[in-house]
Amino acid sequence: VYWMIVADFRNNIKRMMKILTPRQREVIYYRFIEELSYDDICQIMGLNYQSAYNLLQRSLQKIREAYGVTGIWMLILHQLTYLH
Repeated sequence: VYWMIVADFRNNIKRMMKILTPRQREVIYYRFIEELSYDDICQIMGLNYQSAYNLLQRSLQKIREAYGVTGIWMLILHQLTYLH
């Protein structure tokens, strides 16, 4: 049963990420999975601070609009699975 729940959770994350543009997925990955600072994200993605911040906020807003707060919590839980 546990593996079915984990598989379902991962499928939901994949489906959620598909609504984002590649650039939005990239900023989500750097911020939540790699836990990079905005300064690091700016350097990697070639953005200024405000652009990186706006891109992340627009990405989160898009997830919120499609999946509600549950989508944001799924990202956080997904991040926690990388810590163990």
